[in-house]
Amino acid sequence: MGAWGYGIFENDETMDWATELINEKGIEFLQNTITQALEEEYIELEAASSALGAIEVWAALHGKLSHEIKAEFEHNEDLEKWIKEHSGAGIHMKDLAKQAVKRILEESELKELWEESGEYQKWERTIKDLENRIEELK
Repeated sequence: MGAWGYGIFENDETMDWATELINEKGIEFLQNTITQALEEEYIELEAASSALGAIEVWAALHGKLSHEIKAEFEHNEDLEKWIKEHSGAGIHMKDLAKQAVKRILEESELKELWEESGEYQKWERTIKDLENRIEELK
C-alpha cells in the first residue's frame, strides 16, 4: 500500500483515481467506481481506495467537505474545479455510498492492511467521519 497517511487521499491508489476523475469529466465515473467496488466479492485495495475517493468527492459535491479534501485543493486545483463544476450532482448515490463504506469497513483488503499497520484506529476514524457526513445528507 503506497500510503503516506491515513487520510482518504493520502495514498497512491486514490491519487491515481483522482487523476482519472479529472480526465473523465463525468459524474458517472463516481457512480461506476463505487458500483465496481460493490460488485467485488472481496474488495481489493485499489477498488476500496478508489471507491472511498469517489465517495469523498461525492460528499464534497453536496457541501460535506472534509478538512483533507480542502487541503488537497491547495495541491490540486483541477480537483477543486471539477467539484465546483459538478456541485449538487448525483444525490441519488447516497445509498450506494453508504453500502460501499460499510463493506469497506467490514471486508476489504484496505481494512486488513490498516489493521496490520498499527494505525487502524486513525484510519477507521477517518472513514467513520465520511460515513457520518453521508448520513447528514438529506
